[in-house]
Amino acid sequence: MNFRLDLKSMNFSVKERLWMSLILLVLIGSGCRRVVREEKVGESVEETVISEADDKAEMKKVMGLKLPHRTITIDKQYQLRIPDYYNFKLEKEAPENYGEDKLGKLELAKVKDSIRVITLASTFSKALRLYDQTILIIPETDAKLITLDDIKSSYEDLETVYFQDENSIVFDEDNNFVAIHLEYDQANKSYIYYRAEMSWTHELPKDQKVNLFYHLIRNAKNLTSKSADNVKFSSWEDYVRNLPVLEVNMAVGVFKKLGKELKFFLDEGESVFPNADHVDHTFVELFRLDAPQRLHFQKQMDGVKVNKVSEFSNDYEQRNVIDVNNKALFTIRQDGLCYIIGSRSMLREGRFGPHSVQIVCPIDYNNKSFVLKSKIDDIGDTESDLFVKMFSYFAKHHTLSIKSK
Repeated sequence: MNFRLDLKSMNFSVKERLWMSLILLVLIGSGCRRVVREEKVGESVEETVISEADDKAEMKKVMGLKLPHRTITIDKQYQLRIPDYYNFKLEKEAPENYGEDKLGKLELAKVKDSIRVITLASTFSKALRLYDQTILIIPETDAKLITLDDIKSSYEDLETVYFQDENSIVFDEDNNFVAIHLEYDQANKSYIYYRAEMSWTHELPKDQKVNLFYHLIRNAKNLTSKSADNVKFSSWEDYVRNLPVLEVNMAVGVFKKLGKELKFFLDEGESVFPNADHVDHTFVELFRLDAPQRLHFQKQMDGVKVNKVSEFSNDYEQRNVIDVNNKALFTIRQDGLCYIIGSRSMLREGRFGPHSVQIVCPIDYNNKSFVLKSKIDDIGDTESDLFVKMFSYFAKHHTLSIKSK
């Protein structure tokens, strides 16, 4: 059914018709405005337009950045370089478990040896479930079975390619962002296949997603590099200038909430662990201590330093920042204002479990006592530097924002 509004047929005066016409023009003009994409409830953000020239300039800039890194050895055979604030998990997958899956022209079920599956995770991706990274090491003597073009053609819903060269590509597929890097290890007769993905469910600015995946491709290109120089960062500012914008903004957002708790809201004996925007996870906890708790915390630190922790039970009437008892092995060192505490808890069978690390940082603000604590269970030694730099900057400035990036 068609509906038409005919002002002339209505019984209005000339003046009334003029007013009605003016109102219609305003409504029509409003309806012709650019439609914006809704990023989250109650907030609409205009879609970022990214030009090809912007892509090239951004990628060139990102490729020139450097991160502290370390070399990991897989099965005493493969050596891969990963950023220091990453950890990894290795599994071996039987080829037959891949069914009819193919990578290029290679049928994975027909591979003659186990496929090594390495899952990479950073402080942000594992705690916030922001994106996934996987490396497959696939033994194969034919170096021409898998090509980047073949892999690319397998994505039916591929939309925009933001970057591509002979062995790497960044694109989005039905709003899922994907980065792929492929190379052949001639010495070990194996393909090294890297893939990263962020789900469309993370409603974040597109230019920040693109920037993130450029960083991931840069890291992938350095996996087997023999020439890249290692660097050491001296401050949180160094991380800000070299990490993806999206990750930095997430950290800044979490600590912005902590800054408000520090200044206004947190009462003695309370703690808070705010989520990052868009994801239901956190990586840091802030405690406010009363006088007895502060004294108890400092005694714990002193006890760990001299390896005398038997006097500290966990039945302290108010909440502990850390659990210290004589059924665990502890190490401690200081880096600026922060304590880096390593521990191994005793398991039921009488042996000690895996090594874990916690970073805690006392903060005094307006005669109030606080402690920041890392809130990731499987943080490794190499990841501690990122936390130390974040915590130290926040303890001094009560924010993670810096004046210039």
